[in-house]
Amino acid sequence: AEAIHAAVAHTPANPAAPMAAVMDDLLDHLGQPETTGMPTPWPTLNDTIGGLTAGSLTVIGARPGVGKSMVAQALAEHAADQQHTPVLFCSLEMRAREIGIRRIAAKTGLPQNALRRGPLSPAQEELIERAAISLAESPMWILDDAGQTASTIRTAARDLNPGMVVVDYLQLLTPERREQNREREVAEQSRRFKLLAQELDIPVIVLSQLNRSLTTRSDKRPELTDLRESGAIEQDADIVMLLHHPDAEDQSRLVLNVAKNRNGTCGAVSLIQQGWCARIRELDTRPTTHHRHVDPDEEDQDHDR
Repeated sequence: AEAIHAAVAHTPANPAAPMAAVMDDLLDHLGQPETTGMPTPWPTLNDTIGGLTAGSLTVIGARPGVGKSMVAQALAEHAADQQHTPVLFCSLEMRAREIGIRRIAAKTGLPQNALRRGPLSPAQEELIERAAISLAESPMWILDDAGQTASTIRTAARDLNPGMVVVDYLQLLTPERREQNREREVAEQSRRFKLLAQELDIPVIVLSQLNRSLTTRSDKRPELTDLRESGAIEQDADIVMLLHHPDAEDQSRLVLNVAKNRNGTCGAVSLIQQGWCARIRELDTRPTTHHRHVDPDEEDQDHDR
């Protein structure tokens, strides 16, 4: 190890990393706990992907109305509120006010409809005010311009220097330049977000629509090939997570399937969506141990056998 440190010390400055520097970095990090990136709110997902790592592009795909925006907001909230990491949340589907309502609902447990329409009791108003004061300290910026492009998001990110960027969602972005081929437009945007993650050395999360043809299949579980309009999304992403309802009769149940993980394992996470208050929690699927009550007389008989 000392020889490697010495070799690194005498390496001339150059953008290309010499093998001595690579080995020096590996010696410092090998054998560390698996969660090497920013933790998510869900332990099973942390165990699967090791957290959201710096320089990585994560894509979350789902059909409309399934809950991908709420999943993205949960990830952003956890980073900002629990990890104290500045987050840039770029929304092309909801205005900042709507996101604010969701944040207060998640913080207080009050129904979103009550926050929008009322009536509210004095106690509820006091609860909302306390939540708003607390959330005002959250290190999160919301960019809700309708004409956002990958370049304007990059400019905002370079100005704000966040620790995470979330984009909701890819297909609503205005193209940098109009192409006859829509797939080329989406591919260029996808590539720009991968480069942004590497440039700022932060995790970037991008939401994506899935193809409509998924709804016509008997098996409604999404696959990587369902990512809409470009195979480049799958190619650029370090992690792809696909969201769906496992039970059409129960819209509160969600499965977040890690379908691609460039540097780790894949697997599924079961979630419960409380849409009325904009909360998502992990569903505990561990088997429950049932303890049988044993009558003392029966226990004596067992000992006699």
